Amino acid sequence: MNALWDGEVTAVLDFEFAVLGPIEIDLCRLVCEARVSDDGRRVDSEAGAAALEIAARHMHPVHGPALIHGAAILDQLRDLDIWLAQDSPDERAEDWRPSRLLTALLDADGGYLAPLLG
Repeated sequence: MNALWDGEVTAVLDFEFAVLGPIEIDLCRLVCEARVSDDGRRVDSEAGAAALEIAARHMHPVHGPALIHGAAILDQLRDLDIWLAQDSPDERAEDWRPSRLLTALLDADGGYLAPLLG
């Protein structure tokens, strides 16, 4: 998750795409990784609470919510592209994790990102 831990998050590091985009892209990934299980369900944990606190503190005060939401959708569309490229007839569309995440993101309550979307 690009985070250094010492009982709590002490720093977020990401050299892979440094300065190529808004920080909200990395903040979105941090929040989703900390708040969503492998099977696409919401997880409430200390890591998730810390991720939300970091994201709220560092996202752009005006454009942050829109950038976070856009980054989440972009991330899931990338996963869709990867999933569609697989040659696995045994997997059903209902089992596709990003499908469940996109549905959760579009939830009337704001989904997994609700605390950041206001």
